[in-house]
Amino acid sequence: MLRQLLINAIILATLTTYLVPVGNASAQSAPSDPDWNVTEVTVEKSLPGPALWKITKEDKVLWVLGVMPMQRTHWDMSRVKRLLDGAETLYLPPLSEGTISLSSTRLPEGQMLRDVISEKTYIRYRATARTFNIETKEDEQYQPFWAGQKMFQRIRLYNGISLNAVTEQVVDAAKARKVKVRRIALYDSSDTLAESTTFTTEQGEACLNYTLDSIDHLVPNRKRDAAAWARGDVDTLRARLAAAPKVTCGNNQSVRGNKARSDTLRAIEQALSGPRRNVMISSLSVLLMDDQLMHELSALGYKVIAPRSKPAP
Repeated sequence: MLRQLLINAIILATLTTYLVPVGNASAQSAPSDPDWNVTEVTVEKSLPGPALWKITKEDKVLWVLGVMPMQRTHWDMSRVKRLLDGAETLYLPPLSEGTISLSSTRLPEGQMLRDVISEKTYIRYRATARTFNIETKEDEQYQPFWAGQKMFQRIRLYNGISLNAVTEQVVDAAKARKVKVRRIALYDSSDTLAESTTFTTEQGEACLNYTLDSIDHLVPNRKRDAAAWARGDVDTLRARLAAAPKVTCGNNQSVRGNKARSDTLRAIEQALSGPRRNVMISSLSVLLMDDQLMHELSALGYKVIAPRSKPAP
């Protein structure tokens, strides 16, 4: 469970930061291509399944599927499976993993959470616990950041919100088709996790409030978000992501983001240099909200074709 908490901590802290950026490209006229003709037609109701982005250079093609933390849901995998048929590689987003001593995340002996955060934040923390029927007596022995992570873990599991269910399904489909699976990058986040144990009182409380904000944003809308993702309703998803709480926790977001951006750009270049098409899984927040890499892709001669929105009927 500690390892899962560590992964959750990293993912939660990067929900609105860089994972696999491709840009906020407007829809363009699709080139004549059998893959595109099947997936992008004028009758939107004939396009089941989540939105896909297409990156091209000359005759090379990379398809990108955006993912997000959401409630587990049934979705139409037919287009993704078809794109995996004959594909060379499935690229997975950068991942951060690390280790930390559990004892270092606890408060000093004799202190409890309510002793180190404001009354307002503690009342909010307890109200959230009551809403989801969570017992927090043991969790309140931990530093604010980690108390928040433990709460997030329980609420996520209780509400069926998955951080990687879609990725696991696509990986299984790729392996069944003998498609190579490659992680773009794996980062050691031990230093970031260790940093969390040195937060000041103010920093720790800010992290806890960010976690509570994320719970408030994610959980009440979990069914609607999953449905919008499954039908490719990018307008609804863009609005939801724009309303997501801004990261107020951690000091090295831009450094980690720049590293991931550089590694992803190299992966895109590699994917578009091979003889066959490739598929990539990306953070949906970056696909819909981040323009920074778009300029770099354009400078290298790549074209990004964004999907049309498919709102609910």
